[in-house]
Amino acid sequence: MYRHHHSFIPTCVLFLFALQSYIVKANTDPLELTISEPAAGLVGTEVTFTASPSGGAGGYSYQWTIDGTDKGTTASQSYTVPNDPKKVTVECTVTDEDDNESEPQQMDFYQFLVTVNAIAFNHDTSAHSEDALNIRESKTTGIAAPEYVSGGANKHSAYVRNMAPRVCARFTVQPTDMTSLKLKANSSGCLGNLNETQVQFQNGISQGDVTIAGADYTRFTASKNTPNMVYKDTFSWEWQVTAANGNTIDTASFGSTAGHTVYVVYAAPVAPWSTAANNTLNPWANVLDYACDWASGKANLADAVGVITIKAYTDFGKNYYGEDTHTVDNNCNLTSLLANNWADCRDMSAVVQLFANVVGVPNNDIKVRRIEGGFQTYHVQPMKLSWQSVWWTFHQVAWYNNSVYDACIRARQSGSYIPAGINLSDYEMDVRQLLSGSWVPQTPHTITIVQ
Repeated sequence: MYRHHHSFIPTCVLFLFALQSYIVKANTDPLELTISEPAAGLVGTEVTFTASPSGGAGGYSYQWTIDGTDKGTTASQSYTVPNDPKKVTVECTVTDEDDNESEPQQMDFYQFLVTVNAIAFNHDTSAHSEDALNIRESKTTGIAAPEYVSGGANKHSAYVRNMAPRVCARFTVQPTDMTSLKLKANSSGCLGNLNETQVQFQNGISQGDVTIAGADYTRFTASKNTPNMVYKDTFSWEWQVTAANGNTIDTASFGSTAGHTVYVVYAAPVAPWSTAANNTLNPWANVLDYACDWASGKANLADAVGVITIKAYTDFGKNYYGEDTHTVDNNCNLTSLLANNWADCRDMSAVVQLFANVVGVPNNDIKVRRIEGGFQTYHVQPMKLSWQSVWWTFHQVAWYNNSVYDACIRARQSGSYIPAGINLSDYEMDVRQLLSGSWVPQTPHTITIVQ
C-alpha cells in the first residue's frame, strides 16, 4: 500500500518571498513628475508639452488636462492654442504599472494674441540721423507719425541714402497681464528686417522710450542701411514673436503690415524744399513719387538729373501748351502744375530743377535758363505733339553742370534724343534753324518760390 504525500512550500520559503518583495518595493524611488515648458503660445500655433516621470515601478501612463478639459494620455501632449487669449492651467498626472499615482503637476500657460497697432518712421522731427525726413503729402496736407496705423493710415516716408534707420512700433497684447515679448519683423524691402527687440507691456499696451502723440513706442533697428542711391520701394514686414514673459518659444508669425512705401534721396532735400518740421515746403510725396521712381537706382546726381529730364518728357503725362504757364520768373505754382494736364517750357524746366532738388541736388548747382528769341526751330517734337518747326519768342531749359536739360522737346528728328546733358552750342545747332532770328541765352536763375 502506498501513502499519498501532499507537496507543500515550507512557511519559511513563503516568508522569504514576501520579504524580498517588500524590500524591492521599499527600495523603489517615489513616483515623481515634472512638466516641461512652453510657458506661452501664440493663438493658432501648435505647442507640445512633455512629461518627465521618475521613480515608481515604470510602465507609466499619463493624464493631461488643459484648462479643465481632459486631453491625451502619452508623455508628449500636442496642443493647438485656441483663439481665446488668457492664462490657463496645464496639469499632468502619471501612474506606474503598480497603480501608484504621482501628485498632479501644474503650470501656468499663456494663450496670447499680439497686434501691431502703429509704426512710426519719422519719430524725431528735429533730426533725420536715424529716422525718416519730414515730408508732406502735398503743400496743403501734412504727414505725421505714426505713418502706419492698423486699419487706418498708411502714409509714405523718405530717408537719406546709406544711413542706418530705426523704426518705432506700438503693440497690444492679450491677456493684459503679459509682461514682455521678443518681437522682430522680416522683409526683403529696402530697409531689410527689423531686428529682434524686447518689448515690455503694461496693462496690455507696449512701453518704450519714444513718445509720439502721447503714446509710448519701442525702437527697432533695421538690418540694412538705406540703399546708397536714389530709390523707391514698397514692401511688407512679417512680424514674429520669439519669446514671451522671458521664456523662449518657437518662433511664430502673428501678422504682416503691407504697403510701406519708402523714398530714398541722395541727400537731404535743399531749398526751396525744407526739412524743418511743419513746413509747407517739406518735400511733397506727390513730387517724391515721381522723382524717386524716375531716378531709382541712380548712384550719382548727374545720372539722376539726366533720367529725371528724360522721364519728365516721357512719363509725366503733360501736353505741351505754349500759350500759358504755371511758372513765372522764380515762382512755380507746382500744385496746379501737378493737377493740370498741360505745361510749357518754363514749367518743364522748373520740374527738372525742383524734382532734382527734392532728391538732393543743391539749388546752386541746378537752375533754369531762358533763351531769348525769337527764332525758328528745326523740326522738334514738343510733349505729345507731332514733329514740327516752331517759331519761339523764347525757350527755357534746366541748366546743370553748364549743360542743357530740356524736358519739353525731343530734338533732331533723324536720330532723335531728349536733350539731357547737352552742350549749349550743340543744342543750338540741333534746335535753332541756322541764322534764324536771335538766340540770346540769359543768366541762369533758380526757382525759389513754390506754391
